[in-house]
Amino acid sequence: MISDAAWARISAVDQAAITAVSGEAVAKASLNWDEFDNGHRRIMIAEGLDIVRADVNLLAELQDRSRGGLDNWIVTADRMGIRGYEAIQFYAERLAASALPSEF
Repeated sequence: MISDAAWARISAVDQAAITAVSGEAVAKASLNWDEFDNGHRRIMIAEGLDIVRADVNLLAELQDRSRGGLDNWIVTADRMGIRGYEAIQFYAERLAASALPSEF
């Protein structure tokens, strides 16, 4: 997170570039979805429904199929002067560090 004072020192053009690739709106929407989804998981668990982890092969296939969109994002970020691949790696590391609670 960046302070308001630091953000104010960034030019409007650079602010727009940062905002365009930051995914802030997507992250906020994703947070809302996660809260909604996790609430329903809790209900399902309380009702006695089984929760299973997705098959590794299915997850790999889904990842492969989504790679095109990710590659496009990296190209767009690179064109804006942002190291897209490094940004994705950083995001993936943070995501991996924040695992779901063991109940899920």
